[in-house]
Amino acid sequence: MKKRNFRFILILLAIFLIAGCGTKKNAEKDNEAKEKNKISDPIPVDYQGVETKQIRKPAKGDSIATIDTSMGKIQILLFEKECPKAVENFIQLAKEKYFEELNFSSYTSVSIGIGKIGDKDYEVKTASNKNFDVEIDPDFGMLYGSLIIPRRINVSGEKGMNTGQFAIIDKNFLADEEKQELEGMDINESLKDAFLKIGGNVRNQGKITVFGQVIKGMDTIEKMRAVELDSFGGPKKIITINNVTVNKVE
Repeated sequence: MKKRNFRFILILLAIFLIAGCGTKKNAEKDNEAKEKNKISDPIPVDYQGVETKQIRKPAKGDSIATIDTSMGKIQILLFEKECPKAVENFIQLAKEKYFEELNFSSYTSVSIGIGKIGDKDYEVKTASNKNFDVEIDPDFGMLYGSLIIPRRINVSGEKGMNTGQFAIIDKNFLADEEKQELEGMDINESLKDAFLKIGGNVRNQGKITVFGQVIKGMDTIEKMRAVELDSFGGPKKIITINNVTVNKVE
């Protein structure tokens, strides 16, 4: 009888040990999955020592936008003084949670931006329900990491009107022909040097509204760029916007 009880106890211990190992392995797998899917904090952008009116550290009173996406966060310094209409429009649409209806689905060779399937360019929403004029600062350019409003043409064929769309320039180089084009441009030397060091898009210089600069999270944009594209040039993976918030630097 004692032997049977002893054997029974041994069997129970074995069962507990096996179950414990299984639980531990499952917990390890769960932790590995969580780590794999974990979205890390945005990384400060390395602008290779470039300092211009456009690329600078945020100061007290500046507005910082945080775009929280399914692939990570992006933090952007907004240029309220230089582009008041564009920034006001962006902040108001963020408050209305308009951007949460959109995805990062507009891919070009130089930028990644928002869009909505079926929307026509000229019908994209603005806070006032009207397109507004392009705002140009001569010291700003479509540098790597810049936040822009893509140029659009409305129903009547009028060019250069701004809408509620935005895109982020992620091209970090200049081709030889672009460098030649840059040499002939009548822009300040610090902006030229910035283009040569960090890249961007020199085409349409002085014609596109640049109303912000990414300070953290170009690593998130790089993840988006790595997504496989479909036959129409859009990402096969849906990249959603969870929310957009804007806060003042204190």
